[in-house]
Amino acid sequence: MLLKLPWMTSAYYKDLLLLRCRIAEVFSELTQSASTVVSTDSSLPMELSADVHGFGPTFRITINIVSSAKSNVFNLYISSICDPTLYEFENPLIRAVSFIAPGHKYTFTTLLTCKDPEKATKEEIRILLGQENGKIIATTAINMPMSEFPID
Repeated sequence: MLLKLPWMTSAYYKDLLLLRCRIAEVFSELTQSASTVVSTDSSLPMELSADVHGFGPTFRITINIVSSAKSNVFNLYISSICDPTLYEFENPLIRAVSFIAPGHKYTFTTLLTCKDPEKATKEEIRILLGQENGKIIATTAINMPMSEFPID
């Protein structure tokens, strides 16, 4: 038994190294799937970014908004678009963006549930920032990771 110990230790460290490499690859893919979009509307320069947290089937979507406008911006909404057969948002429309001051970062979160993790699909969802009159100021796309199965 003692003679096999160095071989077992090296096999363990090799597996640990491979696991760390795989974790780094997945983390890199997740950080690249979070995108930032700067507004194209010169009268309302906004930066919109979204991050995905979790392994599924329930993900937490964190939405960050930063205004570069010279004055305060009022009455905006955040909307989300996805395939309703695959995903379901807890709050598809967030109307809590009543006031945004220039240069401050505002963070909003919502939950997204994968309805069928067995399909193992990677879909794109969109986050929209718009005004009350329906004009879209900025949009960003998120490539969703594959969902893990629920632990029950």
